[in-house]
Amino acid sequence: MSCLNDDRRIGLKIPYLATHVKQTRHELDTAVLARSVYRYRYFGIDVAAKTGLSPEAVAATVALEEKYRAIAGS
Repeated sequence: MSCLNDDRRIGLKIPYLATHVKQTRHELDTAVLARSVYRYRYFGIDVAAKTGLSPEAVAATVALEEKYRAIAGS
């Protein structure tokens, strides 16, 4: 279904990786475990927010943005 209005849109990319996959360029990436057991510890663990815009969720978002800027540049 195409969007036929001029309202803003949000894009979302969710890559699913096997737990044995390892980032080789840096050690800053984080992930949320969707299922199974995570034995490898190649990624930092993201914790899902319990409520929208809670202080913890906002702080986690700021920290992730800082990590992203460190990886990708401003």
